[in-house]
Amino acid sequence: MTSTRAHLRFALLSALGIAALYLGLLHFCADAVVADGYDGVGFILSLSAFDLGRFQPQPPGYPLFVLAGRLLHFVGFSLKIALILTSSLLLAAGLGALAAWVRAVAGWRTALLFLLLVPTAPLTFGLGMATLSDGAGLGMLLLAVGAGCCGLGGGGWRWHALAGLCAGLAMGLRPPLLPLAGLTLGLLYGAALRRGRAPFSVLGPLLGASAGAVLLWLVPLAGIV
Repeated sequence: MTSTRAHLRFALLSALGIAALYLGLLHFCADAVVADGYDGVGFILSLSAFDLGRFQPQPPGYPLFVLAGRLLHFVGFSLKIALILTSSLLLAAGLGALAAWVRAVAGWRTALLFLLLVPTAPLTFGLGMATLSDGAGLGMLLLAVGAGCCGLGGGGWRWHALAGLCAGLAMGLRPPLLPLAGLTLGLLYGAALRRGRAPFSVLGPLLGASAGAVLLWLVPLAGIV
């Protein structure tokens, strides 16, 4: 098992490399980018007017995805590019975290193969270059997996709290991830118990941070709706 510092360095370098790939390709095809179907149109319209009654975006609202898009649009990016940047950057971060975990358990050759094949796979690449929330939500959930794996390596309760936080934020980016986020937290909890961790020292940070992150976006969304 690699050290935590080396693990994080590899994750960061991998994420930067994947992001450079996505953003470099986006630079050349930005003019040809269009909304991804009906849902993509709704997400683009939601950056100007958030109205679930008009499916801007579709319910339940995807509040953090819309918020991130608005922030990027505010600093000068077009509506569609702002959404794609949200997806591509978060997916790159998540894939970088997953690549570091692959390196830790299977070696650098396997991690290199992962980096060559997975970010460029048609489905993965499509999610990262879309005006939909799938790529952003998946990226944040992969960050939760990466943080949880660091906690398994002896990083302490802070890593478990970070995993819970990322899982809660992933649901704010894409609420339909709720079952998958719950399964992810359950698997991380079970893995920690098998490593001999005290049950509450893992469950408390995982659920507490996840619940806090969900309330962070759910309460304002409920107030708006």
